[in-house]
Amino acid sequence: MPGYKAREIDIKEALRNGQSATSKLQLKYHVPTQGSIDGNTVEMDVERAKFTENALCTNLKSTG
Repeated sequence: MPGYKAREIDIKEALRNGQSATSKLQLKYHVPTQGSIDGNTVEMDVERAKFTENALCTNLKSTG
């Protein structure tokens, strides 16, 4: 999608600050390592790595 800006929510920071799901959470914008012609800041390799890390952590916690 042209012009899409990758955003993140730091869940650990939100929990430390006592924010709930209904609170206005601070969004962090991802700064890409390479620019794109259409202004899209989503990097598939970065997103895949984050997804894999999250899946591994979830699996370790559920089996431990």
